[in-house]
Amino acid sequence: MAVVTAEHPTDPFRPQVKIIADASGAPLEAPLLANTWERDSRGEHPHAVVEAVDPESTDIDPLTFL
Repeated sequence: MAVVTAEHPTDPFRPQVKIIADASGAPLEAPLLANTWERDSRGEHPHAVVEAVDPESTDIDPLTFL
């Protein structure tokens, strides 16, 4: 799970995000900043937005991560 921190100027579907929880939903000790528009050495996108989540349904205040 991540919080969007900035939009990509030409591709709004590949924002900069701060990853705050792992795949199982466990909070990370230190959030990780990731740019979903960046490609890895194979030319692929290692991070992607899969779906939007309503912060109220998770009891997360996204403003605390900005």
